[in-house]
Amino acid sequence: MHRDLGSGYPGDPETKALLDNHKHLVFGFPTLVRFSWRTCAPYLKDGVEVIWLSDEVDENSSNNGTSKRQEKLSKLGFTGCKRKTEGIDSNGKGRSKFFQARKLELVPHFQ
Repeated sequence: MHRDLGSGYPGDPETKALLDNHKHLVFGFPTLVRFSWRTCAPYLKDGVEVIWLSDEVDENSSNNGTSKRQEKLSKLGFTGCKRKTEGIDSNGKGRSKFFQARKLELVPHFQ
């Protein structure tokens, strides 16, 4: 990938050249380019159309495609972290492990 990225504006010749030289008909662009970026939208029109399995399920649902079912992340193996409520005692016992490990403490006055 060359280093002349351009300004990102649709009329910038360097930006156009970057998008033109690095587009892929199936995968789009390298990770440097955001797909939500309006400048890259015209370049993706010629790409391969992908129909996702979830789109087919939504279209064939019993409600004539009017309701979309959303999977829970926990069903896919993602788990959230539970926060512990941590007190902030001046003696350091209730402080976060981050502060305890680094032996950081509150300093009321600098000298």
